[in-house]
Amino acid sequence: MKQTEFRVGNWANNGDKDYIISHNTLIDLIEHDRLFPNNELWGGVPISEKWLLGFGFYTKNSKIGWYKKKDFRFTCRLESGVFVIYLIKDLRHITITQMKYVHRLQNFYFEMKNEELIYDSKSN
Repeated sequence: MKQTEFRVGNWANNGDKDYIISHNTLIDLIEHDRLFPNNELWGGVPISEKWLLGFGFYTKNSKIGWYKKKDFRFTCRLESGVFVIYLIKDLRHITITQMKYVHRLQNFYFEMKNEELIYDSKSN
């Protein structure tokens, strides 16, 4: 995974633990990419129900796998470890995008809402 995919505030994994990317960490990651282009230092954090709930998504029945966020006009579903975002239009679901990692969900949400998706560990 290219380190340039990450933004300050994104969650990433260094192989041992999940971390929030800081400004200094991001600079180090980009420099590492420049010096060692084929050696990925950090990776994405896989999306799970824990992460969705921590970001404020909710579900009435987690067995079905549908999650919503009150101010997010998309319906989301966790399918085989991939987070699929659907736009509901004319009572049909149209697939918008699929993502596997938390930082991509954070970046997508920021692009759509122009605000950060903040994780609250007390939510789950």
